[in-house]
Amino acid sequence: MTPNLLWITDDQHHADCFGHAARSQVRTPTIDRMVRDGVNFTRSYSVASECVPSRMSMLTGMYVHSHGVYNGMVDVPDRLTSLPQTLREQLGTRTAITGKKHYGRWRNEPFETDTGETDAGYTRGYLKGLGLFETFEREYLARCADFMAYTSQIPYEHSMTEWATNETIAKIDELGEQPFCIWANYGPPHPPYCNAFDSPHRVDPDEVDLDQIPHRDSRDLQSIDRRRGAARLGVENAWRMEVTGEETYRIALANYYGQCAAVDAGVGRLLEHLEKRGILENTIVLFNSDHGDFAGEYNRLGKCTVGQFECIQRIPTVWYWKRHFGPERIESFVENIDIFPTVCDLLGAETPCQVQGQSYASVLNFSGSGPGPAPHTGEIAFFDNSSVKGLRTRRYRLSYCHGRENWGELYDLQEDSEERHNRFDDPAYAAARGTLMRELLNWMIRTEQPVGIDVERGNMPPSRWYSEHPIAKAPIVPNSDRFREGI
Repeated sequence: MTPNLLWITDDQHHADCFGHAARSQVRTPTIDRMVRDGVNFTRSYSVASECVPSRMSMLTGMYVHSHGVYNGMVDVPDRLTSLPQTLREQLGTRTAITGKKHYGRWRNEPFETDTGETDAGYTRGYLKGLGLFETFEREYLARCADFMAYTSQIPYEHSMTEWATNETIAKIDELGEQPFCIWANYGPPHPPYCNAFDSPHRVDPDEVDLDQIPHRDSRDLQSIDRRRGAARLGVENAWRMEVTGEETYRIALANYYGQCAAVDAGVGRLLEHLEKRGILENTIVLFNSDHGDFAGEYNRLGKCTVGQFECIQRIPTVWYWKRHFGPERIESFVENIDIFPTVCDLLGAETPCQVQGQSYASVLNFSGSGPGPAPHTGEIAFFDNSSVKGLRTRRYRLSYCHGRENWGELYDLQEDSEERHNRFDDPAYAAARGTLMRELLNWMIRTEQPVGIDVERGNMPPSRWYSEHPIAKAPIVPNSDRFREGI
């Protein structure tokens, strides 16, 4: 029988903010159990640092410059193919998105059913129906400059997390008798950083352990102020302890931890419901996030920065399938565009030629089956936004920006794990910079998606990414640059 897929994504979850990880203070018993019994990818990276482009990359299996959706205010090109569309057309899978819908305007909606535009299904739908929308709006706007950190007067039972959980349970009940793919989306721990006055997951700000938070040394704070890639956008310029003071900073962190715990409780309810219906053992569960959050690093919260930061780009990615996967801890690099082909391989669908991710289904199927090396050996992850392109390898992180003033950043993570010394213009690193810049250029050319090209005259590189070119029908050529070692 074809298994179900319950794909759970929350928004802006720092990869260390779990009980099993570096921020052990955060209470996440359900996801900790998934990690213990499933497959945990500790080097999973988002190809974008913002919500919409990252989610579009997960849905299409393509890098941002390939699908072209850099924010939520644009229409999605008709030529794009989505994972739910692929599963529906090839396997007859029932598809639905629940919770916070947060991607571009798709003329041909990829899911059969959805819950509304961005978070409007919750705020202007659910809350407005309860007469609570004005309360939400008043609270939200009043604390914009203070990390949007506050205690909400909206009861916990009507919080966005509980709403998303209830919506997903209802959808499982609706589709549970046939193979389904449900993308369950939680809004938190994305701002506003708030917890309900009666939330069982509230954290005392005075008990937040600042020693668990890296990059708060004075040298880190000095180095980030020199990083051009650390420029913030809008109100998030003020979201730093030096502006708000430590008390507000602690409140924001405590609320962030409480939101992470609330999401975990929601995931627990979903797994319990699958078990109750008797379909947990036939349901693959994936938990991940679209990108990270500073979550206190460099005395900041939020994410709106044009540069690459480990805390923003690295994301949680845990696969759980009772009695099938795990336990396994995978430290190879993977990207969130790899989800699309991995799901296709697990469910028995053919991966469309446009998909640029690399399947790691063999790792999941291998896990827990005996001794031996995991076959996925990714050693590089790419970063993509409208003005900055970058990559991260085991040893280096490179960013390059084209704009009114070109700039670059190069950090030797082997010698400078705190990323305090930019080596981009250092003559001693000229060779490494040249190699990495070539990698970046090769990646851009290899993954470009030109439109209006005469495929009979075009000089195409030997890859499978060009959907309108005859080579797209040829055997798959591995994206070998993703698996180079020692760079």
